[in-house]
Amino acid sequence: MADVRKHHVDIVRFASKMSIPDGFNTLLKALEDEACSRDVSKITAHSDNSLADSELFRESGFGRAADIPPTYSVLYRVTRHPASAFKRERFRKDPKLAYAEDVRLADLYAANNMHRVWDYGKVRWELDLP
Repeated sequence: MADVRKHHVDIVRFASKMSIPDGFNTLLKALEDEACSRDVSKITAHSDNSLADSELFRESGFGRAADIPPTYSVLYRVTRHPASAFKRERFRKDPKLAYAEDVRLADLYAANNMHRVWDYGKVRWELDLP
């Protein structure tokens, strides 16, 4: 009989500012136990290429599922914003922002003293559960 479980869990964030010996594996084991009891067939996670050591995921049984290309956030004043916060429509409608119809988005950023901050890309990891 085919496995019909379609549910999955995504590990959204794992603290990396300090090291707790075997902390990730301890939490992952608890998540696996709970996920299996709830008919979950896959756990996914994402790692930032500039921060994360991919060995953590490999050693925990995850397989590399996809490489996600670099993206950027927008630095406006002193705050980083997702790029989706400053689409062309925002410039068109916000009277506080400089706008011209026939210029590239990058030029609109420059005209408003905004800067693109690129990341290093990400990796999507998957762990299939029994």
